Amino acid sequence: MALDQIQYLQEQLFNIQRQMYGRKKENTPSVDGQTDLFDKESFNEPEHTGQESQEIIKVKGFRRAKSKGKKALSLAHLPANHIDYRLEGEACLCETCGTQMTEIGSTVVREEPLFIPAHVEKNLFHQHAYKCCACENESGETTIKKASVPKPLINNSLGSPTVVAHTIMEKYVKKVPAYRQENEWKSFGFPLDRQKVINWHLLSTDHVLAPIYKVLKQELQKQTVLHVDETPYRVIDAKNESTYYWVYLSGKSEKHPIVLYQHELSRKHELPQEFLKDFTGYLHSDGYKAYGKLPAVQNSYCWAHVRRKFHEAIGSQPAKYSHALVGEQYCDRLFKEEKKLAHLSPKEREKQRDLKIKPIVRAFFSWAADSHVLPNSKFGEAIKYALTYKEGLCTFLREGRVEISNNRAERAVKELVIGRKNWLFSKSEKGARSTGIILSIVRTALENELDPRKYLIYLFEKIPNLASQTPTALAAYLPWNPTVQAICGARY
Repeated sequence: MALDQIQYLQEQLFNIQRQMYGRKKENTPSVDGQTDLFDKESFNEPEHTGQESQEIIKVKGFRRAKSKGKKALSLAHLPANHIDYRLEGEACLCETCGTQMTEIGSTVVREEPLFIPAHVEKNLFHQHAYKCCACENESGETTIKKASVPKPLINNSLGSPTVVAHTIMEKYVKKVPAYRQENEWKSFGFPLDRQKVINWHLLSTDHVLAPIYKVLKQELQKQTVLHVDETPYRVIDAKNESTYYWVYLSGKSEKHPIVLYQHELSRKHELPQEFLKDFTGYLHSDGYKAYGKLPAVQNSYCWAHVRRKFHEAIGSQPAKYSHALVGEQYCDRLFKEEKKLAHLSPKEREKQRDLKIKPIVRAFFSWAADSHVLPNSKFGEAIKYALTYKEGLCTFLREGRVEISNNRAERAVKELVIGRKNWLFSKSEKGARSTGIILSIVRTALENELDPRKYLIYLFEKIPNLASQTPTALAAYLPWNPTVQAICGARY
């Protein structure tokens, strides 16, 4: 068996073992004598300084300074319930002369938080009617007018704005599936079954959230810097074994951040082309070929993916003997220098990148081009990936608003993946579509510093009562609208 084939098989075995049993964190191994603080091997041997017998070091005891006022500060914003303890009856008599004592004041000796468990109440909507007595006296005919009453979120249903918003928060923020919410509602004395909860999500999506999602999609395509990623998802009724969620979100520099989840039945190249057909700007992504086929788009590929491939290529060999470690260290230097520029404006960042980061990038690609590798090895794959996407990996050097990685999209995907581990799948394509739209509204609200619960209730109360749901009318309910910010702003 050829040497390169043996190495390839060894790498595959080690990679499988690391995925099953190894650490997921992609730390760079130490090769310069500086030990990892949490490296267990560094604790197996004592440190020898050569001065053990000559010098005695006295160390004072460590005690954390006690911070004052922290408890009071954390409780300062809460409403207060005053609980008074008084002396009454014989307890209030003077022990010397037996006279009734007079109160001279009180002192707060302790304050503590009071948790009030959630409970369910009901709203009774009274519609008042009015008649004109003058018309009735003159003509005998009665003119009657009734006050207008807002439409419900869902007709003839227990699904009120607050109830539906709570079920959405439980599932999509706390990741509690509908079947586990049943017990919670029973504890409130208001039993609900999971099917009602699921139906409410579908109906509220169709009537309220989908129109807002459509306007957000139009706004997203007007922006200049976007991120995109995709992840598999299971739908029981779908013909395909795996369907996909595509995540599209605003760049860090955009004024109005938007996060959209789009459910699709496949991973075809045409899907991002259709979703981003009106977008012309910079697109952060991984090396998936579909993104490279988008017209009028400048691709910016992810250096975190490059680093990950070199990290995987280090393999089971000692780090100091691995050529892949050099590539990983180049990436580490890039991220370290980029972190120093985070506070700068895009124009200033662009200038500093030209001075400090461009030389590192040039040195990296020069080293990669001169490296001799086995084509099928992990190291060979890492080198090939970097050289293949060189142009897109250098895009961030030309534009200060573009980031060095696609980590924003990966974090947005993680939000869905964590939920997927709890509710596992969607029964129908319609349910998967609803999940994507609800997650989009919730995540976009959080990105715009709104309380998502308040925002959902606000939408559920207002949107059903709009005369028309045109983009112009719906613009007043987007997360960055001043009125929405004032009513639904988060309190931290």
